[in-house]
Amino acid sequence: ICSTRVRVWASPAYLEKHGHPHYVVDLDNQVFLSVTQSLSLNDVPLPSQAGMPVHIKPSIAASRGETFRQLSLDGWGILSFYAFMTHRDRDAGRLVQLFPKRTLEMSQPINAVYYRNTALSARISTFVSNLSECWEAGMGGTK
Repeated sequence: ICSTRVRVWASPAYLEKHGHPHYVVDLDNQVFLSVTQSLSLNDVPLPSQAGMPVHIKPSIAASRGETFRQLSLDGWGILSFYAFMTHRDRDAGRLVQLFPKRTLEMSQPINAVYYRNTALSARISTFVSNLSECWEAGMGGTK
């Protein structure tokens, strides 16, 4: 359907307890949260010394993104996650983006997943089409 930006986030509670990292290399001493099924989220959109995205080994992994988003909100660690799933938390001050000026432009695709064992029904086709149009109109993951 579209794509969404990936950013690095931490809660104010986590930063108060563990300190705010000043350099990307400081992340080596931090707790990272990630999902077990999307290893690409272990490539953090921050430049290594070679200029490539930093690859992290998560300290805590979960099978659902919503789980580690909530763990991050509760101060358990830093997460590299989709902007569209965190924009309300960011706007409310519950999550803070780390290194916004150093962040590399990385994104992840967002797909519509449905069974395709029969002809594509008009309902599904219309839904996916409308969803794509809404996303392009600014209701989606460009935040």
